[in-house]
Amino acid sequence: MNVPKGYPQPENSRGSLRAIQAWVNDNETDSIELVTKQLSLKGKLQWVSPIRSNSMAEFRDVGFLEKVGVADKITVPLHNFWPSRGPQWDGLGVTDTQEVILVEAKANLKELKSPGSKAGEQSLALIKQTLDEVKEGLGIGAHFDWTKTYYQYANRVAHLYYLRELNGIKAFLINLYFIGDYSVTCPSSVKDWQVAIGQTKKILGLDHEHVLQPYMVDLFVDVKTMKGI
Repeated sequence: MNVPKGYPQPENSRGSLRAIQAWVNDNETDSIELVTKQLSLKGKLQWVSPIRSNSMAEFRDVGFLEKVGVADKITVPLHNFWPSRGPQWDGLGVTDTQEVILVEAKANLKELKSPGSKAGEQSLALIKQTLDEVKEGLGIGAHFDWTKTYYQYANRVAHLYYLRELNGIKAFLINLYFIGDYSVTCPSSVKDWQVAIGQTKKILGLDHEHVLQPYMVDLFVDVKTMKGI
């Protein structure tokens, strides 16, 4: 079995990188309990990234599929859906009933806005084709452009669609928002985050019911206590 090594990350950095490392490694019991409850998971959850014993490595492309143990269950090859150098996940988890948890972490409002796709012509064509297919599957109009300001948020949603809708994997997406992190310009309240999140979803056309909605959750965690709010 191929064991991916991932992309090692520095410890004791700042912002969401440091916060998610502490949340997963130093507050494992609380983080697992919060996620299990919020997602109503059926199985016992284990974090597989970022893990201190594996140099806090993050994973992307086929490596993330291998890390959560679903690479052999994929029927639509990832390279047909997305070019290489796709999303690098801040956190990954899996349960003993093969539920997959994808985590995208933020500690700064500016992180919500990402640069548009910088892919080359051939890769960009595949990305646009895929995003159009995902939008159609979610009942979102083609006029919503997912390759611009909120491209990162959009491509995470697309990969949830890839797992659940195209491959039948029991996957969930957590958008994890930290509060009170004074190492960066971090919101001090849930409300501050919710205003920005609402704008993001509106601009992407995700502010309505869709098939992925039950499998996406926004979690808010205080960096001082590492408890959910």
